[in-house]
Amino acid sequence: MRIDIRSCSLIVMFTLIELNTIKLAWADGELDRLFYSSRQWVEYSQDAPGCRWYQPYPDTSIYNHVYFSGDLPGIGYPYHKSLIKGVNDTLEVSINFVNNQPNKAYSLDGKDVAEWFAPRVLQLFVVDADGPVFRDASQLGYRLRGWYSRIGPTPPPNEIPVASIDYIAQFDIWDLPEGRYQICFAPTDSVPADFYGISGGYVFEFYQAQSVSDTINAYEACFLRAMKDTNFTAAELWTDSILALDENSVVGLTLRARSSLAQGDTSDAINSYDKAIDRLENNTDPLLPDSTARPLSGAEQNYLKWLHVMLNHNREVLGP
Repeated sequence: MRIDIRSCSLIVMFTLIELNTIKLAWADGELDRLFYSSRQWVEYSQDAPGCRWYQPYPDTSIYNHVYFSGDLPGIGYPYHKSLIKGVNDTLEVSINFVNNQPNKAYSLDGKDVAEWFAPRVLQLFVVDADGPVFRDASQLGYRLRGWYSRIGPTPPPNEIPVASIDYIAQFDIWDLPEGRYQICFAPTDSVPADFYGISGGYVFEFYQAQSVSDTINAYEACFLRAMKDTNFTAAELWTDSILALDENSVVGLTLRARSSLAQGDTSDAINSYDKAIDRLENNTDPLLPDSTARPLSGAEQNYLKWLHVMLNHNREVLGP
């Protein structure tokens, strides 16, 4: 089966089942605290001054938020990103629609949202939107992949209802330059006059894999993208690819459990969770941070704590 490499970007997120079960046991946000503490290694870089994205949000209008994803791991190994050349080549951009118009739905009939936004890449030294463009939209690949609600793929809507924040137009961007750059996703001249288009900016890093952990994190990105599109065949291929590189991978086994659970195979999900917990507790995944080999950073310690709590809780929810 051929899998289009452009389909490998994703939003880093829990599955809905995991989110719901975790919230029941961790209403105080402790699991969230551990997760974000495990991300202390990430140099968050949403500040992209060349994108002029500090626009005010209107009080009463139809407008959008812009979110980038696909370059950071979900449960993947710390200190290794997910946007890897030749494996996961695609950034994902979510255009979240917000309708603050009083008592008025916003019609999308006859409107081509795919033409409303376009990407451009800037070098890091550019500090305003009038600076030089390193690559414009004609030199990048991009597309509107589809529409999503907060529970999964949805048909293209005919309108954005009043007070709605539930419709997301998902774009992919590829043909990115290798290195570290600013990327902007900005409204085009095709945006209708009655829509308040807002730009988004981000700083991304895009390099070839330097380790097995890089490759596995990129495979995880592809898996999550496939799961988001309910393409379980592709998702299973990505977990197979991870476990072919590291048969004891806690990441690969956890993703297999997610895929099995989403398809109703509780028995295989339990088996995969049990294996992941065993590899974690007995330190038999060679890619996990190992405190017996060297002192661990605070982020690594919190990552292991978060992984342990999350895996054990999800396993317990499934019963004996």
